[in-house]
Amino acid sequence: MKRYLIYIPVLLLISGLAGCSKKDNESLFGDTPEQRATAELQKNKSLLIAAPYGWKAVIFPGLLRGRGFFFKFDEKNQVQSYADPSLQIISPDLGGPGVSGYQMKALQRSSLIFDTYSPLHILSDPSNGTKGVGYKSDFEFSVLSASPDTIKLDGNFNHTPMTLIKATEAEYAAYQNKGFDAVKAALVNYAIATKGKKITLAIDATHNPECKIVTDQDNDRTFTLSFPDGQGVMQTQTTKWGPTVNSIFFQNAIVYNNMIINEVFYDSVKLSLYIQWQGKRYDLVVT
Repeated sequence: MKRYLIYIPVLLLISGLAGCSKKDNESLFGDTPEQRATAELQKNKSLLIAAPYGWKAVIFPGLLRGRGFFFKFDEKNQVQSYADPSLQIISPDLGGPGVSGYQMKALQRSSLIFDTYSPLHILSDPSNGTKGVGYKSDFEFSVLSASPDTIKLDGNFNHTPMTLIKATEAEYAAYQNKGFDAVKAALVNYAIATKGKKITLAIDATHNPECKIVTDQDNDRTFTLSFPDGQGVMQTQTTKWGPTVNSIFFQNAIVYNNMIINEVFYDSVKLSLYIQWQGKRYDLVVT
């Protein structure tokens, strides 16, 4: 009997220590998973809303070439959209500018959901493209990475990659004034003017890799950079692109001589293409 009585205080002591340990652990590891998920959602929504002139966007459906969008999000879960002009060919009544709804939700990851029909939904609508699957695109996206300037997304169902790039005031104005149509026409004209000619990226006297840009004129949207490596063996990098209001944006970065190329810009004054790297402009030269 005495032996049992001795055990009781010991058990109470262990129980008390366990309770303290649990509290200490909660304090040690900070917020709960639910609190962290809520904080992540709030942070990502704040980033979306904080861009005063919205976001340039490029998406790469599984069964279609890259497509461009523009989104401007507000705090009332409304999003203003402008879409690639090609979508009006697919769905004339629904491919134009408009306002629809969006949400941020904690699914497996912090997710951006376009929850009412918009031009973006044209790409995943099963009545378009391939019967039953559309163009194998998405309208619900997980946030892979987010900064004040760039947000990388991945489709929750088809894993469709989409990138949002913070727009400037001039770019927002261009979207509102049919800038998408202007850049599409410019790229087609560029393809016609450069057909059969050599295009190089003029970096310096010894670095002039050759470029090939495939546009809608040739029923595709790809960019290729070709150059000899240190042993003289030709290397080729190719990526898909989608249009913004003043550029073509790559699905995957092209890397050359420590230069990372995500985008080729269109100069509407000189009617030429160029890249920007570390604050310097490098032109694409046609010969």
